[in-house]
Amino acid sequence: MKKQQRAPATLATALIPAAGFGARFHEGGPKALVRHVRNLTDHPPIRNVDVTILASRPKVAEFREAMRANIAALLGTEPARVSVKASSGNGLTDFGRGEGVAATVLVLVEGAAAE
Repeated sequence: MKKQQRAPATLATALIPAAGFGARFHEGGPKALVRHVRNLTDHPPIRNVDVTILASRPKVAEFREAMRANIAALLGTEPARVSVKASSGNGLTDFGRGEGVAATVLVLVEGAAAE
């Protein structure tokens, strides 16, 4: 998986519970999965998206605005509703030592039904 696909893949995983199923959807890549889940959930309005990338490199700052715009476009919302930040782990974790990359994504959708 390419580096620029990690956040959309995590975003898709975060949206799966809103669809009421846990099966994996591999066809078409992570962006296709996000679109598929959005269709299954009838496109509830996105209130907020919070992406945290855990890695010592690459530095997120130079990519932040493009990532916000791409995620917002994928979800059909404004970039102002998307936050992208990073944590290096200060060398204390595998991620902080440059031995991996992880991402967490929290999505707040309007009117989503809890299961």
